[in-house]
Amino acid sequence: MIGCAIAWHLLTVILLAIVAGNFNSVLKIVATAPILLTTCFYIFKNNNVKSKNKNKFFAGLNVGGHRGSPHEAPENSIEGFMKAKQAKCELVEFDIHLSSDGIPVLIHDETTTRTSEENVAISEAPLTHIKKISLKEVSGVRAGIPTLEEAVEWCLQNNMRMIFDVKSAEPKVISHLF
Repeated sequence: MIGCAIAWHLLTVILLAIVAGNFNSVLKIVATAPILLTTCFYIFKNNNVKSKNKNKFFAGLNVGGHRGSPHEAPENSIEGFMKAKQAKCELVEFDIHLSSDGIPVLIHDETTTRTSEENVAISEAPLTHIKKISLKEVSGVRAGIPTLEEAVEWCLQNNMRMIFDVKSAEPKVISHLF
């Protein structure tokens, strides 16, 4: 976002210089633009994860279940995690959104349209409503939408590693993770 703003300002300055008829200024700006943009890229780029535990976490890991086992059970469900465990997965990745009352629940999309017969915006529905939603049946397996707490409890009880895909970096969501 910052890079776009810098590029926009740079183009504005070039346009003003052209309008003013000062072509020497335009040449100087055009010549220094790559240097400025490269410098901004290195200043504002994201750094690599430098966690000492990163290698330990993934050491010996052979198979993980992306959203559980979505071809055998509804994605992001405890039932999907059970199927992943039965298939010898050692890790599950799941997606997190907040309900309207601030409870983290497991669902990939912002709405339930793709995964259920209802069209409910997760951020606009309280947990009591979300818990009544049935996910679309997959391979004869039915499931509901679990809370983050339910998923973490199940994973800990079943010795499954977890990767959280947090869909929003809002402080409210992050606070539930630590």
